[in-house]
Amino acid sequence: MAKIGFLGLGEMGTPMCARLLGAGHELVVWNRSVERTARLAEKGAAVAATPANAAAGRDFLITMLATRRRSSRCSSEARGWRPRSCRARS
Repeated sequence: MAKIGFLGLGEMGTPMCARLLGAGHELVVWNRSVERTARLAEKGAAVAATPANAAAGRDFLITMLATRRRSSRCSSEARGWRPRSCRARS
């Protein structure tokens, strides 16, 4: 299974993380409000103190952040990670 970092645990991020954990992926999560990480930690996610910690050693990083500004700030904190858009092909 994949080693995944996940930034942003709002209305979309939290259920996505729960599904990833349920599928057996190794997950490290980060959120500005640390209390949002508690439910996922109980389900087996590791909690990172910073975006850089969430990105370190991961196969890939998923962001579910509300604004481009927050995404840019997190990318600079993740040291070398650069945001890119991905689109699924049908």
